[in-house]
Amino acid sequence: GYVSDWSDTGECHSTRNTRKSTGRIYKIVYGEPEMPELDLAAKSSSDLAKLALSDNRFVERNARRILWERGAQGKNEPTGSVRQTNPVDSLRAAFAAGKTDAEKLKALWALRCVGGLDDEFLAALLEDKRETVRAWAIRLLLEKNDRSPLNEGRLNIQIREKLLTIAEKEKSPRVMLHLISGAMRMPVEDRWEILESIAWREPFEDDPNLSLMLWYAIEDLFEFSPRAFCELTISRDPIIQRFVARRVASDPKARAEFLGDLFTNMPGHGGQLPVYQGIREGLEGVRSLKPPENWEFVKLQTGTEHGLGVYPETMKLGLLFDDPDAVEYFEQVASEPKKPGVVSDDISRKEAIEMLLQKRPPGLDAVLLKLVGDEEVQATAIRGLANFENPDIPAKILAVYPKLDAEEKQDALQTLAARPKWAGKLLDAVKAGDIPRTDMTAFTARQIVNLGEKTLAKRVTEIWGELKSSSAEKEKEMAAWRKKLTPQSIEKSDPKAGKAHFQKACAACHKLFGEGNVVGPELTGSQRNNIDYLLENLIDPSASVSKDFQMQIIETKDGRVVSGFAESENETAVTLRSINERVVIPLNEIETRTVSGVSLMPEGLLKMFSTAEVRELVAYLASPRAVNQ
Repeated sequence: GYVSDWSDTGECHSTRNTRKSTGRIYKIVYGEPEMPELDLAAKSSSDLAKLALSDNRFVERNARRILWERGAQGKNEPTGSVRQTNPVDSLRAAFAAGKTDAEKLKALWALRCVGGLDDEFLAALLEDKRETVRAWAIRLLLEKNDRSPLNEGRLNIQIREKLLTIAEKEKSPRVMLHLISGAMRMPVEDRWEILESIAWREPFEDDPNLSLMLWYAIEDLFEFSPRAFCELTISRDPIIQRFVARRVASDPKARAEFLGDLFTNMPGHGGQLPVYQGIREGLEGVRSLKPPENWEFVKLQTGTEHGLGVYPETMKLGLLFDDPDAVEYFEQVASEPKKPGVVSDDISRKEAIEMLLQKRPPGLDAVLLKLVGDEEVQATAIRGLANFENPDIPAKILAVYPKLDAEEKQDALQTLAARPKWAGKLLDAVKAGDIPRTDMTAFTARQIVNLGEKTLAKRVTEIWGELKSSSAEKEKEMAAWRKKLTPQSIEKSDPKAGKAHFQKACAACHKLFGEGNVVGPELTGSQRNNIDYLLENLIDPSASVSKDFQMQIIETKDGRVVSGFAESENETAVTLRSINERVVIPLNEIETRTVSGVSLMPEGLLKMFSTAEVRELVAYLASPRAVNQ
């Protein structure tokens, strides 16, 4: 057996805490083992060829390595050797005699090292009965005939025809994986011919990842044959349909010329749903677009397909195309609760509101204000109101605040903290006791500070407390908590109560035991029973933060301030992930954008809890298993 003494202090691999003395690997054996005397470099190539077939993995790998190095140096034998040998024939014989996949592959790999693979030999293996041999034959054949750097010439016609037959008829996912991966080494014409044939096949249900691999190989071929590329929207593979549509729609130049083609090639009877999804994904962040010439026909046609969910998806595109029918449809769905027992194609009211928020038609703020008291959709409406500078919004939210549940209250607080005037009214409510101070988390406090107004920042300090401490103060705070959070005190604390604290302060961003959100890292597998690890992350979360998770502060041209990390960005929009929502912001609507360099997780999370409550929280965080309340 083998043992490693490696350990690390956390998932972020902080260089500050790296233990450079660990990482050794020990082998445990019984008795006094004999060390084999192997000077592989001194052996002849014929001997190495035999050793390359060994069951000893160390010997096998190193024998191949030396054979490869000799070939690269133009040598057949070790330095000083007079005898010259050629192991190709013996290795081909070993390949022919191999009875298992492993024996066949070892011989094949060794033949590669000694230059014993020619096109004729490999082409014959494309018809071998073993799928592993067929797969490796494709891999080695395309590696040997790599045309990708210069993209010159075509593959040998016999090889191309055999590969095309495999593309059309092969049933093994393993073989198809090697063909799709190897296609990147082909000249563009051959690559398109092979991959297009695969795209028209039924997708491999046994290996859904093959569809993704196919897309990765084909996505950059749009320029080679744009119209043929667009025709893949009637492929039998929904993933290819969706991603082809997304590729065309996301490129301003491509969509201007070929968006209409996507609708012309649209499959029917519900088959257009992946295409619609891809178009919408490609147009994310675009608020308005000229419809293609065939839009009215498409809308009329899909309106007759009932029971398939097609019409609502058509209307989602209609919003982008400034279709008044689409605005009317979504406002009606959002405003009217569904009647019990009535089966409808309509999407949910929540989704209807989210679609309207992407478009923001005139008068939407008035629609949302009416929905703030509607329990079914009030959380979505409250989040959406952050997009509008309507003076009636703060009073409306504060009026319903006492009736909201814990999660909805956080949505309300984040919305009120989105604009300076509203944040002032929020702080007034906290000071007056209308909103409990403990409801206001460090996330909300920092969001108000991020608004950039000194008077608001001062009021946050007065009402809520100091948000940021110096390094020395943090070390002092951690030392104080270490004394309070003894193993005995944590053991006596109630983890069930700690779970409630977790849901209030942590679950908006973190998942533990399958509960919570995934804005930040999953906590289930972290070092939760290490008090130093917990304290550093709770008190000084920005001590080590990945560039991808550094907080950005964006002020829009209409005065809203959004804080979060950039989940994605393209030529049209940036998607910011905040603690309670995913916000797509078109680049042309951004007034200012600042990368703060700190974690999305704020300091001061423990200030909202008493010592007893912190002990309960730590008891839950350190629990080895899920706790039921």
